[in-house]
Amino acid sequence: MGGLIHVGGWHGIEYIGTERRLLVFEPQREAFARLKLNLGALPNVELVNVALGAEEGVGVMHTAHPSHSSSLLTPRQAPADGVTFEGTEAVSITTLDRAMQGREGYDELRIDTQGYELEVLRGARRTLER
Repeated sequence: MGGLIHVGGWHGIEYIGTERRLLVFEPQREAFARLKLNLGALPNVELVNVALGAEEGVGVMHTAHPSHSSSLLTPRQAPADGVTFEGTEAVSITTLDRAMQGREGYDELRIDTQGYELEVLRGARRTLER
């Protein structure tokens, strides 16, 4: 079994104690800090504090409570029960193709980006071919 790429890893709690090779992307500052606490000491894990999308740049993360509901998409409807949008956070964006340069041996991709999945896939054409 090869490595796992997780886009939108949030706190990474589902991987605590895993021995699988992981590459986890999380753009939010506070969520990334918690992710580092949870997984940063594991030798099989690489954590990257960046968002993934169709092209490189800076994006506006619409921050929510709870924070796993935050999204690069502008909210267009009332949030689900218990979710409130609280503000914004500027985040760096790169493509998965760019992020995977020099990285090999990953055979699974999980994307949890609150509606931004298609943009992630648009920036992953070469990676998906491999």
